Amino acid sequence: MLKRISIGAVAGALLLSAATVASAQAASHDGTCNGQYGGNGELCLYYNSNQAGAIHDFAADVSNFAGYTFIGPGAGAGTGVKNNAASVTNKNGLRSATVYYNSNYVGASDYVAAWTSMNLSATYNNNASFRFNV
Repeated sequence: MLKRISIGAVAGALLLSAATVASAQAASHDGTCNGQYGGNGELCLYYNSNQAGAIHDFAADVSNFAGYTFIGPGAGAGTGVKNNAASVTNKNGLRSATVYYNSNYVGASDYVAAWTSMNLSATYNNNASFRFNV
């Protein structure tokens, strides 16, 4: 009987540990720029230059920024992301990303290497989509 209780306690502890790890990983669109140097991470767009102001974080490609808003605090909170981002951070340690001037991944673009931050130039305040590069 004692052996069954011990096995049950260990199994319960393992399940609780797995749930804690899953909940510790922040979700996309939560206003926190999360990443892993050797794994998947988010692309984070900022309202101001030099990674300042409100933020919006994306864990997957977005063909059109319409409907997404910057999350505060900071300048630009509540403003639509489309055509309003000035800087970017790529916290995906494995893949570079490209921010595009137009929706559906076309037009002028800014290349963002893995694990870097930069001010946008070709798409400064004129950005409508992005995708992680293969």
